[in-house]
Amino acid sequence: MAFIIGKEGVNYATYNRGASWGAWDFSDDARGREASLSSDSVMSFHATQNEWILIQVKACEATGVGRWGGGHSCWDETWYTQDAFRSPSKLLLEQTSSCVFARG
Repeated sequence: MAFIIGKEGVNYATYNRGASWGAWDFSDDARGREASLSSDSVMSFHATQNEWILIQVKACEATGVGRWGGGHSCWDETWYTQDAFRSPSKLLLEQTSSCVFARG
């Protein structure tokens, strides 16, 4: 498997060593979100379950029009998939800076 993280939520994956590529999105619930490139580890892969992946996603919301104009507030969320993004991913935690698999 290989993944390309693109701008504005447009991402690509191959499951056959690059013979073909397909677009994927995080989830219908995550529209407007994109991979968080401010995190040291955008994706974390499980040591024994190769299709289990955690991904850091940036979410933003408008904070309204204030005295100096409109603004927005952004934060990172952690989403997960158990089938390498073949189906929609699910929200694990909001307002996270990093989330990784660990194995002792």
